[in-house]
Amino acid sequence: QTTGRGNFAFHTINLPRLAIESHISESDIEKRKTLFFDKLDGMLDDAKESLLERFRLICNKTYEKFPFTMQEGLYLTSDDEKHEVTDTIAEVMKQSTLSIGYVGLAETVNVLTGKTYGIDHEVDEFAVSIIKHMREFTDAVQKETHFNWSTFATPAEAVAGRFANIDK
Repeated sequence: QTTGRGNFAFHTINLPRLAIESHISESDIEKRKTLFFDKLDGMLDDAKESLLERFRLICNKTYEKFPFTMQEGLYLTSDDEKHEVTDTIAEVMKQSTLSIGYVGLAETVNVLTGKTYGIDHEVDEFAVSIIKHMREFTDAVQKETHFNWSTFATPAEAVAGRFANIDK
């Protein structure tokens, strides 16, 4: 069931930055790709730890801190039973989703390979492999933590623009 779960928190990974760093460090395309995936793994681990820390902090909050969202049943299971204002919201928050997003897939593929996916079809599979890699990570973390995890293309033009300005 997706209704009432809520996206608890997410982090967006700036894929082009990892690609730029890899491009600067490696001239060989295959070594560049390997370095990119190493950097991506580091960012995925950091995102996981950060999201879990935030999750732990928020779960210690009580019902009195979130009267409307908890008492009106906006979260799955939040109104299944009567709660004291001093009860923590941990059980309810276990229903939500922790997410790792990304921006800049097209730019990433172009920086790493010099080609554009969707046009230069020999790199289409590589583009998909980046997202599969991220999804396999969140699937593994979901099995490890027994929480809901997702991977998505961040629908945030503002963050993409901000990342581009920083990288520039």
